[in-house]
Amino acid sequence: MQAILSASSAHDEYIKELLVALGKIPTLVHELILVEVWKQKVFPILCQLQDFNPKSTFPLYMVIHHEATVINLLETIMFHKDSCEAADDAVLDLVDYCHRKLTLLASRTSRYGPPTQDRHNLAPDGASSMQELQIQNAALEFEISLKALSVLRYITDHTDSISVINRMLCTHNMPCVLVQLIDCCPWSRYKAGEVEKYMDGTWHKISPEDHVKMSKLDGQVWLSLYNLLLKEDCQRKYDFNNFNKSQLLKLRSFLTEILIDQLPNLLSLQRFLAHLSVTDPAPPKKELVLEQIPEMWNHIVHENAGKWKAIAKYQVKETFNPSEKELRQQAQRLAQTYSLDVMERLIPEKPKCGCCGGEASKRCSRCQGEWYCNSDAPDPEAAVSEPESVAEGSVADTSSWLNVAGCDRTVSRVCDLSCTAELRSFLTEILSIVHENAGKWKAVAKFNPSEKELIQQAQRLAQTYSLDVMERLIPEKPKCGCCGGEASKRCSRCQGEWYCNRECQVKHWSKHEAACKLMAEASEEIQNNLLDVKP
Repeated sequence: MQAILSASSAHDEYIKELLVALGKIPTLVHELILVEVWKQKVFPILCQLQDFNPKSTFPLYMVIHHEATVINLLETIMFHKDSCEAADDAVLDLVDYCHRKLTLLASRTSRYGPPTQDRHNLAPDGASSMQELQIQNAALEFEISLKALSVLRYITDHTDSISVINRMLCTHNMPCVLVQLIDCCPWSRYKAGEVEKYMDGTWHKISPEDHVKMSKLDGQVWLSLYNLLLKEDCQRKYDFNNFNKSQLLKLRSFLTEILIDQLPNLLSLQRFLAHLSVTDPAPPKKELVLEQIPEMWNHIVHENAGKWKAIAKYQVKETFNPSEKELRQQAQRLAQTYSLDVMERLIPEKPKCGCCGGEASKRCSRCQGEWYCNSDAPDPEAAVSEPESVAEGSVADTSSWLNVAGCDRTVSRVCDLSCTAELRSFLTEILSIVHENAGKWKAVAKFNPSEKELIQQAQRLAQTYSLDVMERLIPEKPKCGCCGGEASKRCSRCQGEWYCNRECQVKHWSKHEAACKLMAEASEEIQNNLLDVKP
């Protein structure tokens, strides 16, 4: 997560540097292939066991999702040449892994077409937890394959190893695999008569004018082909026989002027294909070389051959059927791992003081959301004042209930509501409710909701007053309702309009009078109808 944050914000990628310095990239590749083998050999056996009915499938999902986590990390760090060099011989295993994923992606798309549903909306009604897990696993393969495409492109960018080039061109014939991907285009689909493309982890509807716009995945395929076909070392190694030549010439129909305008490097590829169409390149020379071969997949498979059922039964007993106590311990560890403090330490920018804008080291102990550089900010426990003590049968002034400590300061602007048309409509709706229920407030006050209803109300309130919604209500600085400048005073009657001085308030009174009167009448009406409610 930190590696992705650093890369996206253009900060120093110290996670990548640590992985390179400590030689951990081969370990990541080994983890990737290990989970891949487990999903192919062990997971199907687990799904077939009739006596395996785990209380929670979360431990299984974590193993399945681990492959996606590792390939996502590799996609981030393999962008750099030093990461590719630090992978050393593991690059060969990574090339084999990418070939397996891309071949599977191309064959499934050619047979069944692109995925028709989102990964989070796949499970049918009535499906068991294990069936749902199988569906999630199959859908996750699509995302993993797209990440493998990006990793392959970075390898073609940086590698100069003869063994790696020979593996991609001669052993796996990657140019023909990439041609097949361009032809079937798994990341584009038609749904309900509209074109959708898979970008940044989700399917997006594409407007008609953007149909010919190149996506990131399109660019990854074209750049991989550019590297594999135009590098001098690659041209000497690749066999341009009749089959390979016929497959590569399919690309000419896709190399339109619009595409080349978006990626000008493809002009060289277009010229190469035009030259290839009228010539017959000589076959590659057979050179006696000492070629490296990948070892991880073969080692894992051969070492555990004939033991897959035993491994599955052992994992059912020891790993994937935890007790309730163990599940709670796992939940506690995850809560500690993904706590608010840990997540905020991953953010490269230091928090800013909500009052002065400087670097902050302390935050509000009540909401945990606002940061301050010292304790001069309002006391969070006193942020909302208590209603004034009143005699039985009377109600305190409604405006005192909304009094926020220091609300005339820059740091506290939660109560800064402008007298807009939306606010007047809201108040009108409140008045209509008050009139409809006049004299019924005692009956309304006696309701006794069940525990289920209280939970539903709490969920609705959590959605309504979510952080995103509340932040949109807080302006940067209060503005004068008359001149638009920074304001430090507000209307004492409605507490809703801000002004920079008395003169601006007088000038603006003709426009503000109606809304101010409406708010005052609403407050008075609510108080009159609540007089019979006992405190």
